[in-house]
This record gives sequence, C-alpha cells and structure tokens, in this order.
Amino acid sequence: MKYLNSSLILSIFLLFSLNGCLPMPQVNVNPEWTVVAEKAMQSVCLIKVFESVTGTPELYSIGTGFVITSDGYLLTNVHVIVSTLKLIDPLIKVTFENGSSYEVVKKVLLPEFDVAILKIKAHALPFLEFEFYRKVERGEHILSLGHPWPFNFSLTEGVVSSTEYQLNSSNKFKWIQVDNHLNPGMSGGPTIDRNGKVIGINQAMGARHQGVSLLIPAIELHTHLIDALPSNVLTTCQIPE
Repeated sequence: MKYLNSSLILSIFLLFSLNGCLPMPQVNVNPEWTVVAEKAMQSVCLIKVFESVTGTPELYSIGTGFVITSDGYLLTNVHVIVSTLKLIDPLIKVTFENGSSYEVVKKVLLPEFDVAILKIKAHALPFLEFEFYRKVERGEHILSLGHPWPFNFSLTEGVVSSTEYQLNSSNKFKWIQVDNHLNPGMSGGPTIDRNGKVIGINQAMGARHQGVSLLIPAIELHTHLIDALPSNVLTTCQIPE
C-alpha cells in the first residue's frame, strides 16, 4: 500500500507515545521564576475608577498599579486615571489579590512620563523595589504583571528587545521595548527582572506590530520620584537620594 490513511498514522503515533516509545514534549518551568512571580503579585493591584453622576457609582475605567512603599504609595499610568480629572468627585479604588480593597486619598501626576503616584491608607504592605543600579540589557528575560481585562492578576513573559526605542525627538526618554503582550488593562503595572525588581512600568502595546510593547524605564524616574515623594518615604521604597 503506497499511502497510509492519516487517521492510521495518528493512531500509531499515539500508541507509541502512550507506551513510552516516543518522547513527549517537556515543558520546562523555572522554579525561580514562579517564586519571583508569586512574591511580586502580592504588590500588584487592580485599579478601578468610578464616577457618580446619578448618585450610584459606575465603572469608568480600569488599569493596574503596584505598591512602592509599605505605607501605601503606589504607581500607575496617568492615562489610567487622567479621565478622573474631568469627573465630579471621582472614586478610585484599588484591590489586591488577597481581596483587600482601599480608596485612593491622594494623587500626584507626572504627565511628562505618564506616571501617577497614588496614596492609600494602609500599612505593612508588600512592595516592589526598582532596579536603579544597572542598565537593562537586550535579551534578558522579564515578566509583566497586570490585569488584561476581564482577566485579573496575571502575567506575560518575554525578553527585552531594545532599550533605545524612541518615537520622536520630542520624547523626554527612550522606552524599553519588550516582545510580550501588554494587553488593555495592564497599563500601569510593573515589569520585573529575575531578581523581582521593577525595570519599567507597562505603558503601551504596538498598534501596528505584534510582539512590540513599551515600558517606561525605571531608571528614568529616579530623580522625578525623589522630587515628588516626601523625603521620609525615599528610604522606605529603596529610592536612593
């Protein structure tokens, strides 16, 4: 017989595979990554912005944020909450994976970097540290955490594609380009390295290309965070003066 039926070929393959004659593909999970991811996720929050036009709060926008101090300072993108400036008495709530929820009591905007600093009334929160002491290298592995709506508290893995991405000469900084997806809702979340330190803040995904996402570099925020945060907070969130 010159030709074998395709279903017969599949049956033979499965038979040999189940009997151990053919190696099954192995999925390698780096145990260090899983520990880093679980620890980092404790500091990530879902941000929901509500407006109260009729007296009943209605969901206006969502995004991601993360804790940078144990006493309740968080970072996110300005574009996650900027619409709240147009609302009357907006309500911004953050929720963590353990179910705890808080209202934002203060916000400071750094629009030139699309970064917003939020404050909640909380203590002893797990927080993420920034990687301010080394240059991010092309090719290193990273994890981006956030809330690709309607899925909450998830992550995507990728590598750094470029550290010199610039749309035009008017930009104040050069983005970090990564190849993993930053889906809607992940804006404002952290992207971390193998040490669990924040190398950048999730900002955008390329509209015309697949596998092109952009981060606001953590190292570019150093001086601006020093200017924006109270002096007694800097040591707490590991931001060197």
